[in-house]
Amino acid sequence: MDHEPLSQEFKGLLAKEGVAAPVNLQVDDAPDGYLRLQIMSASTDRLGPVLAALSRPDELDDHNSLSSRITSSGRAAGHWRYQLTMTRYPHDRTLVFLVTIFLPADDLPEVMSRLRTEGKPADSR
Repeated sequence: MDHEPLSQEFKGLLAKEGVAAPVNLQVDDAPDGYLRLQIMSASTDRLGPVLAALSRPDELDDHNSLSSRITSSGRAAGHWRYQLTMTRYPHDRTLVFLVTIFLPADDLPEVMSRLRTEGKPADSR
């Protein structure tokens, strides 16, 4: 399945929400049917509200729901994997966070649907 159009739209929405500048966002294919989202930013404060906008508490009992796949819900293991690394920005060598999120590629259409219909993340509505 070609995820490129949705990947580019996802990148655009994250940039619009202020998660990071477009040049510091990368979405590409990873092994085993996953996508790799990499965010290089001096702050991660905008990422939490975006992830919170995707999650719906009423879905947590459904182990197959997107909310349960984003992170564990107590009884089910999440399918998304997260890495946080402190690194240096290549151009001026300032310290920045490199956030890497591996999400199942099949989750991207539902993620985009929620971001489109939910509008802005919860704390900025």
